[in-house]
Amino acid sequence: MHLTTLSWALATLLLRDAPLLDSIASQSSLRIDEFNTQGITNTAWAFAKLPFPAAALTDDALAAVMRKLADIVDIEETKEANAHLWAMWRTQGSSSIEEEFSRRALCGNLPDSLVYSFLLMTFEWRGCACGSVLESFIWSGNLPSLHTRQEKPVVDAYKKMGQLMDYMAATLHPSPQAVLSRIESFAHGYGQWLKVAGGDKALCTESSLNMCAFREWETMLEYGAFVGYSSVRFGNAVLGQMRSHTCGYRLTSCEVDPVHACVARSHIDMAALSHVVEVAVGKLNDTTPLLHERAGTWACTFGFMDQRGTAFHQDFVHLEELMMLGVHSRVTADNVVKPGAPCFLWALRNILPHRLGACQNSTFWAMTEFAQEEVEDWQSVTVLM
Repeated sequence: MHLTTLSWALATLLLRDAPLLDSIASQSSLRIDEFNTQGITNTAWAFAKLPFPAAALTDDALAAVMRKLADIVDIEETKEANAHLWAMWRTQGSSSIEEEFSRRALCGNLPDSLVYSFLLMTFEWRGCACGSVLESFIWSGNLPSLHTRQEKPVVDAYKKMGQLMDYMAATLHPSPQAVLSRIESFAHGYGQWLKVAGGDKALCTESSLNMCAFREWETMLEYGAFVGYSSVRFGNAVLGQMRSHTCGYRLTSCEVDPVHACVARSHIDMAALSHVVEVAVGKLNDTTPLLHERAGTWACTFGFMDQRGTAFHQDFVHLEELMMLGVHSRVTADNVVKPGAPCFLWALRNILPHRLGACQNSTFWAMTEFAQEEVEDWQSVTVLM
C-alpha cells in the first residue's frame, strides 16, 4: 500500500526521481500479488503518467491484472478499468488487456462510460471498424447499469441529452443558423440545464475568431465539445474563408465523454459542417499531441477553452510547449469566474509574461451568463504577438 501511495504522489507532483522510481518498480514487481486492484491500477497509472520506463513492472502488473480482471470490471471502483487501460496504452504494454476490455465493451459488459471513450479513441485512431460498431452501441442507449454498486444505469445520466436530441429532431430545413437557434431555444425553455457559450459570450468569441486571418494550412482548436454548439458556430464563421473543401478540417473539437461526442457530431452533421469540423474523442493530454502531429508546428491560429477550468493553465502551457500556437494566434477561455479558473488567471498575469516575454497580451471581458442574465461571468482573450 505504501509503494502505491508513494508512486501516486510522485506522479501527481510530476517528480521524476529515477533512483526512487527504480526502487519502487523493483519492490512492486516482487510484491505485485499482494496488491489489490486499486493498488495495481494506481501504480501502473503513476509510471505511465510520469512517464518512466519500467518494463518489468508493466509486465508483472499486466499479469496480475489479467488474473484480477473480473474484479476490476465487475467489483471494484469502475474508474480503475479506464485508468488501467490508459496506463497500458501509454506505456505501450501488451494488448491482451485491451482486447479483453474491447470484447466486454462490445458485449455491453463495462459500466464506466470513460472506458467507452478510451476504446472509441483508440479504434478511431487506428481506423478500426470496431469504432463504428462501438459508436452505434453508444447511440443505442444500451449502456449497462452498475449492478454491483446498486446505482442507476449509466444511460440515466444522459436522459437530458436524449431530450435535447428529441427536440433537435424536429428542426426544419437544417442549417448552421437553424441548429444554433434550436439549441438556444431549448436552453431558454425546457433545457435550462444546458449551458452553452451563447449570447454575449458568442459575440465575444466570434469577434476574437474574426480577427484571425487564416492561411490554408492553419487550424482551430476547441477544448470541450459538449453538444457541439460552439463547434457549429465556429465552423460556420470560417466556412467562407475556406478556399476549397479539400484543405482538411478547420476546427478540431476535443471531448472526453463519448456520448457528448456523439451528440456533437450529430449536430455538426445536421448543420452540414462535417467537412469543416471534426470531434476528437479522448483526454486532452492524449489528443493534443495527435493534433500537433496532424497539423504541425504553429498551426493553431484560434483556440477556445471551455473544458474544466481548473485545468486551463495546464492545457495552455501544454499548447505552448508543443509550439502549436502560431503568430498572432488567439486563445479565448470561457467561465474563468464561474465556475472559475483562478490558477489560469494568476498564470496569465504572473507566469506566462515571463515565459513569453512581451509576446502576449490578455484582456478580460465581463458579461452575463447565457440564459442567466443575473449571473456575471468573464471570458479571457489572450493574443500571442
